[in-house]
Amino acid sequence: MKSQYSIDCNDEGVYYQESQVDASLLDIIKNQKSSELVQLTPYNSNGTTSTFQELLAIQINLFNCGGIAISISISHKVGSDTPPPEFLKSPSNVDNNKMKKDSTFISLSSIFPPRRTTDDTPDEKCVAIQPVAEKLEVKRFIFTASNIAKMKGKLINYGYNENTTRVEVIMGLLWKCFMAAKRCNSVAIIIPMNIRQRVVPPLPENSFGNFFLIASAIASVGNNWFSLVGKIKSAIGRIDGNYLEKIRGEDGFEFVKSNFNQLGKLITSQGDDVRVLTIGSWCKFPINGANFGWGESILTIVAILGVKNNIVLLDSVEFPGGIEAWVIMTDQEMALFEQDKELQDFTSLDAS
Repeated sequence: MKSQYSIDCNDEGVYYQESQVDASLLDIIKNQKSSELVQLTPYNSNGTTSTFQELLAIQINLFNCGGIAISISISHKVGSDTPPPEFLKSPSNVDNNKMKKDSTFISLSSIFPPRRTTDDTPDEKCVAIQPVAEKLEVKRFIFTASNIAKMKGKLINYGYNENTTRVEVIMGLLWKCFMAAKRCNSVAIIIPMNIRQRVVPPLPENSFGNFFLIASAIASVGNNWFSLVGKIKSAIGRIDGNYLEKIRGEDGFEFVKSNFNQLGKLITSQGDDVRVLTIGSWCKFPINGANFGWGESILTIVAILGVKNNIVLLDSVEFPGGIEAWVIMTDQEMALFEQDKELQDFTSLDAS
């Protein structure tokens, strides 16, 4: 990648490797250890500086039983410009009309044309692209539907209404745990938001491209779990139809740019003793419905590897209605993170 917005194609193809796994696929499915699942990916750095520069990498894992696990690692920039695959829920019995309807994609670039920027060179001082010097640890925390209901019950008793979402409830608790692990004065939270259905009129769900804004908030050590949920609800609630109406206007580009600039101002206003947590939710995305001809998946993970202080939320396949939180932190901070009493009460941690 030459810059933030251009790719130099060298015709060398993509990175591909085959790995023999000395285990049965059923063993992996029954005993899902996050530390082992990560090893099935082509980029499983332990967090030390890596020279891995591939924009797209594929790893085929061959198990002793004859099972296969396919893992793909892809740059977000490349993924947003590549025609998406067509996943069919019933490959052997497909309605042609439905297939045509489902496989019609709208490119967001046709609605928001690309614009020339003054400088597309990455900022080498940007924290997001700095090589990670610490050793990272990846762990998965599972919130079952019953435990999420208990969490909501506590919030309602505290005074929140019932429309607080399961994602907001979980994000608030994880934010609190992160703050305790970092032992700093304040933590800014970054929540990337898919806004296809929030604009007026809403865009089709299969609109293709990077169409998101950032919801952000900041909190100090004195904030409890319930108040953090409130901050998250307020941050997400600000990005409503009236807010997004400006995107379609003449100054839409400047408006989107200002959304990201506001985040930088928020962080710098807190001085040196501020940390940043990014939480992304993939809940309700139909990744679990992907079917390659062998039926729907029974295990799907989206691992954001090599990036510390990052949490990804996924719908749980194993526990319907539940959510999995994949947490990436330094190993020392992870030990503090998982000591939180409420986190222990409301989750189960896979045997890592």
